Amino acid sequence: MNERVPIQVVLEFYETLRDSRINDMLGLVDAEIVCHPLVWPGLTLYSGYDGMIRLDSDLHALHGRYQIQIDKMTEEEGPQVTVQATILPEPGRGQPPLPVTSLYKIRDGLITSIKSLAYTPVSR
Repeated sequence: MNERVPIQVVLEFYETLRDSRINDMLGLVDAEIVCHPLVWPGLTLYSGYDGMIRLDSDLHALHGRYQIQIDKMTEEEGPQVTVQATILPEPGRGQPPLPVTSLYKIRDGLITSIKSLAYTPVSR
């Protein structure tokens, strides 16, 4: 059993996906992962390792060398990690910032499921 803390797994996932470190990213997800992203254009469902490689390609095609601003992370039973974040596209891409809430399910230190939904950040 993997001893990684679920929130740390998700943070590492964001970092490896953002940096297109495919092998590292695949080491954080289950072989049968199911991902329902918010990002368009792209697929409504990405599954397995091949799907995650395609997700990386689609994210970077749309947002370029994007950054992620994490607004809030919580861990619930399951374990499940809920993240409210904003994708900040590479300048000059013509894409606005994209606020997203993502629900990550973790089993044995690996992400098994990702579901992303739109959210409206609270002004500070």
